[in-house]
Amino acid sequence: MYIINSETGSHYKDGDTYKYKNTTYILTKRQFKITSISNKETSILLNMKDTNGLTVVCNFWLSNYGKDPNIMLNGDNYSLVDIKENDVVEMVGFSYEYFGTTQFNPIGGYEVIGINMSYNSAVNKEQCMAELAHLLNIIDNEALYNTCRQALEVYQSDFVSKPAAHSHHHNYIGGLLQHTIEVMKFAYVISTVVECNKDIILTAAFFHDIEKVKEYTLEGEYLPYASNIGHIMGSMMTFREYAKANGVDNKTIDEIVHCILAHHGRKEWGSPVEPQTPEAKIVHEADMLSAGLNPMYINKNKELIKDYYIKW
Repeated sequence: MYIINSETGSHYKDGDTYKYKNTTYILTKRQFKITSISNKETSILLNMKDTNGLTVVCNFWLSNYGKDPNIMLNGDNYSLVDIKENDVVEMVGFSYEYFGTTQFNPIGGYEVIGINMSYNSAVNKEQCMAELAHLLNIIDNEALYNTCRQALEVYQSDFVSKPAAHSHHHNYIGGLLQHTIEVMKFAYVISTVVECNKDIILTAAFFHDIEKVKEYTLEGEYLPYASNIGHIMGSMMTFREYAKANGVDNKTIDEIVHCILAHHGRKEWGSPVEPQTPEAKIVHEADMLSAGLNPMYINKNKELIKDYYIKW
């Protein structure tokens, strides 16, 4: 929900200039988590933290009641429309120092966006890493196991923190790690009931989205890599590099390359090729199942239900 501030009656955007008390500021769009809300004599004060942990305060002046639709009178108390502690708000405004405290002055209104990826703490990274280690240990082919472990050592710091998507699924910190584990689990379970090569499936599932670490910022915004190369081609190339370095035979490399290239399933969904082997079909279906289930485990406040993925 977006609420227009009656001070301006218009929606300012990131990068606009704004003059306040004879000083011109460049407006920025920022996200804050509300840590506390308190009523003062002259204002409603929000204590907030941004994604970098910077603490700021934001005042909504009670003198603007009746003018500013952000402020409402609830009984004898003033309050802010629909904002509560632990919400994340996105605001366009400017920062300034006031008696040693950084303040952020919103211009044009605010948007309540719920708990977003930057503050989602439901992904237990330590438990995820233990799950991932367990899954990798199922791989019997020593060269493939070493390929995965070597790549994980290099990619781990980004792999455990980046989102898996901009908006569709697992779009929060730790989402890529969580999604990868789910795809590996789903694919492995399927491999126990049909005839296929589980080592190829687990390795392909591990690598299928690995280059998403270069596609998104921590906030889930697209980076140039997403359009210049893309995670499908990038993940395939990364796998080939590590596989060759660890002595994986060419036939196995080609089979896993096909799984990675085909994991989106259809050409109209961005897949360079469509699945032509049981292993590729299984990885694709596991990917779809993980992506499709994830939104069902997000509650009405847009928070991830804790540890829903830690089940076999």
